[in-house]
This record gives sequence, structure tokens and C-alpha cells, in this order.
Amino acid sequence: MRPILFTLWGFPIPSYGVLTAIGILAATLMAALLARRARVSLDFVPDFVFWVVLAGFVGARLTYLLLNPQEFRSDPIGSLFSGGGGVFLGGLAGGILAGWWISRRWKVSVWLAADLFAPAVALGHAFGRIGCYLSGCCYGCLAKGIPALGVRYPRIDGADGNPIGAWAYMDHLNRGLMDATSHHSMPVYPIQLIEAFLNAGLCAALVMYWKRRRFDGQVAALYLSGYAILRFLTELFRGDDERGIFAGLSLSQWLSIAAFVAGLAILKRKSKQNPLSTS
Repeated sequence: MRPILFTLWGFPIPSYGVLTAIGILAATLMAALLARRARVSLDFVPDFVFWVVLAGFVGARLTYLLLNPQEFRSDPIGSLFSGGGGVFLGGLAGGILAGWWISRRWKVSVWLAADLFAPAVALGHAFGRIGCYLSGCCYGCLAKGIPALGVRYPRIDGADGNPIGAWAYMDHLNRGLMDATSHHSMPVYPIQLIEAFLNAGLCAALVMYWKRRRFDGQVAALYLSGYAILRFLTELFRGDDERGIFAGLSLSQWLSIAAFVAGLAILKRKSKQNPLSTS
């Protein structure tokens, strides 16, 4: 765990912010390479990325606040701009809406744009999950099945000497799994790194399939269904309780089911429509 990556001129630089920035840059470069292959103006890519990232952050934050209404009620204005937690699937929904709008503005096929950026989203998400691991958020459940894979998060003390973090440590302390003399949390699965690896693999698979796509929207649909599967499964190993549980499944799992069905529906519908376009 390394929430602060380094200090620059006296200002702490958070690991999550750095990894997110790297992920956005890597995703932009990948989308640019695919845009060049599809003969789409490269100027389209940074404009698309700017608005989608902005809408993505807003969507992720608003979804988080819906799941944690007590935070919004305690500080309605401050909670919106605190830069705190976010829900990726909420950010994905916001990004999709912004992507549809900006594609229409540039007169680029929405489905072609979706194919250009689907692998990029998976790549950017992989870097983001590494940032989660370094920050200590989105941690895994207790590593009971395979203890050798478990990682322990350190105790972080406040100015008064009482523990204030990390998240996994405080969770285990509050649940009575250990006492306040412990210096580390119980071992948990490094699910953030596992999801980062799976997202990177999904990105590689989509890029390799890109040349073989038969219609616009095919790569995007494969991303939706593929990510839905990996997210549903990784949610089984999450240990944080800020995800909202409904009828035995987390909100992300319900959204994953919806995304999987949507991906299959797109594949079925688009396969019967127009072939590939170049703009």
C-alpha cells in the first residue's frame, strides 16, 4: 500500500491520481492507433476523451453518492467535489452518454467510435485498479481459501494515536476480527491486481480481434459482455461493504448482468445490419 506516490514541492501526489492519469494517457494513445487504422480524424480522439472522462468522473461520483446517501446528507455540496469514492459502472454509463453526444457532433458513427474506445477503456481501467491497490480501496475479502495469496494492509494512526486506516484494517477492527494492538489487517485477496490483470487481458483480446470485426459495434459489444463476466466474478472476492447489496448481489453485479445482456443484444442486432464503416 502506497497512497502517496511521492511529494512534489511539498505537495503529496496520490498514487490513484497518478495511475488514473497514466491510464487515460495510455487509453488515448491506443484509441488514436485504432482511429488511424479506421481512417478517423485523430483530432476526434482527444475531444472524445476529454468529454467522456469528465462525464465518467461525474457518473462514478454520483453513483457512489447514491450508494452512500449519508455522505451526501452530511455535506451536500462538499461531497460532490470531494474527489472521494466512485463506482466504475456508473462512470461507464456517464461516459457512454457523453461518447454518443460527441460522436454525433463529429459525425462519426457511434458504433465505430465505441469500437475504437472499447479496448482503451479496458486498458485505462487496468491502470486504475492498480491505483486502487496502492490506495487501499476496493480491497478483497478474507483470504481463507488460498492464504498464500493474501495481502495485509497497515494500520494508519491519526494525530491522536488512534487508528484511522487503512480501509481494510478499520473494517476488520470494527468487525472484531482483530484488536487495536494489531499492526496490519487480516490477509485479504489482492482483488484489485487480479482485476487489473483481467482488464489488461481483455484489452489485448479486443485489440487482436479488432481486425476481424465484421460490423461496427462488435468490439464494443464483446467488451460489454466480457467485462460484465469478469466484474461479476471479481465481485465475489470483494471485501469492502460500500457497494450496495440487493437480493444477495451487489449493485455492480446487477449492472454486470444488465451489461452482459446488452452486449449480447447488440451482437444479435448489429450482425443483421450494416457492415463496417470508416467514419
